[in-house]
Amino acid sequence: MSLLKLTWRFLGACAIFALAPVAQAQDFLPLAEPMEFDPDWQWFAPVDVDELSANSLRKRGNYGWFVSHDRMKIWVNRPDLPRQGNHASANAGDIVGGHRTDLGFVRDNGSGWLFNYNKLTNLSSFHGVYTERINRTNTADPTNGGGTGTAQVFPIIDRNDPFLLARAYNVADSLNAGGYWNYEINKTWRRSPYRYGGILEPLVGLRYTNFTDFTQDQNYTRSIDQITVPGGTTTSTQLETLQSWETTNLNRMFGGQIGARYFNNYHRWRIGAEVRTFLAANFQTSTLNRNTFITEYTGAPATNVGTAATQNTSINSYTTNERTVWGFEARLDTAYQMTKYIGLRSGIQVIDLAQGIRRGGLNTLGATNAKDQNVFMAGLTVGIELNR
Repeated sequence: MSLLKLTWRFLGACAIFALAPVAQAQDFLPLAEPMEFDPDWQWFAPVDVDELSANSLRKRGNYGWFVSHDRMKIWVNRPDLPRQGNHASANAGDIVGGHRTDLGFVRDNGSGWLFNYNKLTNLSSFHGVYTERINRTNTADPTNGGGTGTAQVFPIIDRNDPFLLARAYNVADSLNAGGYWNYEINKTWRRSPYRYGGILEPLVGLRYTNFTDFTQDQNYTRSIDQITVPGGTTTSTQLETLQSWETTNLNRMFGGQIGARYFNNYHRWRIGAEVRTFLAANFQTSTLNRNTFITEYTGAPATNVGTAATQNTSINSYTTNERTVWGFEARLDTAYQMTKYIGLRSGIQVIDLAQGIRRGGLNTLGATNAKDQNVFMAGLTVGIELNR
């Protein structure tokens, strides 16, 4: 039996088991109808504080369908890269933007579901130095005409950097570069309110986390070696070499989590806290590209020298590994009810992938514990929510 047929049969069996409870009793349907909670669509109606106070304590939390979106400013610690000294200290970090979206619903009996998406964007911190290259005549570029009478033709000097208007390399080493994505699905249970109105919602769920780390090490040198005559040297030629080691570490984590949410309401205000702890299997992959760019010039460093030869080489390697990751995620936020269904909120978020994360580059460059590092993220959130 082919793998495709087996896959379709498995999906069909899952569909049958998922739909079987519908035929037996609607009370066991895991999802809710979109219109079941009668939102009345008056999202921008003024807040009736008396009505809020009259609601039962159980219904002061998110009830029915609800959605929220937050923008984040998060501090992310750097990987352990001892070859870069103080720049790579694990105690240092960089601030990056991100966003988080929550979607869920809660039934009258307190049973509900919560879906979460979390992403950091533009995590890119490098330490670079612009290094001037040797000027050369680029015969591939068009010539320029000028002068009076008979047009005069001059060669154009190659300028590979449009900002510096010169030949230059940006020789850069990475400090902290990569990306973070997280997807969750959680089952929640709303407990009976405490004496002073606080509500606790335990949760258990599954999460998929993807953390990508990019490491770059570059080195620029000049010499009097030759490409055309291997091993030969002469003072009438010049050789420049750019070496670039680029490592991409992909951490794909899948596991389970348990946690709880707690919140309390006072008039238009709500104060909430949330904590989750998780354990996941991390399937690591690492891709290393060693790129070398060599140019041999026909003369010593000067303006408008020619090119004798170029040599570009690339060596790629690929490795895999597995680790166990554990950690926690905690949030603390406060929200203010602006209209009947819309609220503004702000808070603090902390995420700790305590161990088992692959970060950094080559072992030969000092990253001896690249396969078992940590990621710590903490910062502020500001957002909007619909239907408290």
